[in-house]
Amino acid sequence: MFPSDVPVEFKITSESTMNSFFIPQLGSQIYSMAGMTTQLHLIANEPVRLKDSPQTTVVQGSAA
Repeated sequence: MFPSDVPVEFKITSESTMNSFFIPQLGSQIYSMAGMTTQLHLIANEPVRLKDSPQTTVVQGSAA
């Protein structure tokens, strides 16, 4: 359960590959790149039941 009216902060990091963090029920997606920390701040207007765990995608290599 994702709470309502409560600020939630995510810090996404990566040591080597690009990552994508996505919570479909909240419509939020954030990326991290090697050596960086990316922040995501969310506040839901109403409680959200997460049917599945958040989705994470790992992308290796780079587009040239």
